[in-house]
Amino acid sequence: MGGVSTEGSNKLDVQLNLVPFIDLLSTLVLFLLITTVWMQVSALSASVDSKGQSANISTDQTKIMITVTRAGYKITWPAMYKTSNLPSVISTQKLGSLLQRLASKAPLPVVTVAGDDDTSYASVIEAIDTVKASGGSAVALNTN
Repeated sequence: MGGVSTEGSNKLDVQLNLVPFIDLLSTLVLFLLITTVWMQVSALSASVDSKGQSANISTDQTKIMITVTRAGYKITWPAMYKTSNLPSVISTQKLGSLLQRLASKAPLPVVTVAGDDDTSYASVIEAIDTVKASGGSAVALNTN
């Protein structure tokens, strides 16, 4: 370690113990690495089609659009489902069984989930989980 000594009767010897400092730094690095891994595991992948779009958004005819409202789910069906007699408004309990029935016939297209201004985040996440559990392989979150 370091030390300073002078000639004469006064002797100054300074030692700095670095072991607790190294322990603290290694603990912090370990904590940050574990936190980063957990953030990646629980993250929802999001992609933006194009940046800077105008407020006039046309509905895509190949996506199922689910809007979460307080009364339930408002569903906009793509053109391939227009011949079926599918409901445009459905309760929370019946969404999963309807999507499972559709997924058993053919793979579901991209499902886009959006929320009204008065809905909670929990109900939007619940809708996303319901779509994923019902066989939806591609789920998008609409943030407009």
